[in-house]
Amino acid sequence: MPKKDSKTTISSKIDDLKTKIDWFYSDEFGVDEAPKRYEEVLALTKEVEKDLKDLKNQITVLSKDFSK
Repeated sequence: MPKKDSKTTISSKIDDLKTKIDWFYSDEFGVDEAPKRYEEVLALTKEVEKDLKDLKNQITVLSKDFSK
């Protein structure tokens, strides 16, 4: 799997995640490849969760600045 650019958007990561999950329900599914694909999905899920947490923190900081 190619390394993701750090500037990849959350939306594109979520789209990629949907595509990877769809593979498990497709005719291309293969038991031998499933563990590797699962690990990719898990890693990408963690990235998205971190990105969303960072975004939430950014919004919280910005909202505090506007409430002054």
